[in-house]
Amino acid sequence: MHDNGIHSLLVEENGEYIGVITNHDISKKMVSEGLDPKKVQVTDVMSFPLIKLESQESMEKAAQIMRDHCVHHLVVTEHEQILGILSITDYHKYLVKKHPR
Repeated sequence: MHDNGIHSLLVEENGEYIGVITNHDISKKMVSEGLDPKKVQVTDVMSFPLIKLESQESMEKAAQIMRDHCVHHLVVTEHEQILGILSITDYHKYLVKKHPR
């Protein structure tokens, strides 16, 4: 994740996405607990279930879903096909662009 400049990855099992692992998951659930990353499985620290948002929904709806579910990452779908991940950082960039000082 660090080498590729990304903060989250979808977790796949048997051809199906089952969760998301984020920098926060790694730091809070693994590093702060002093767990050995060589022994911890991704499924032990990932966030699940996936919280989804259809691509045509508004950014306001995205913020509401993030608040309601206390998450910082939403899986963006279109006709049940995953397009990507919308993060709280993406939302912040949107707000800055929409309301420049």
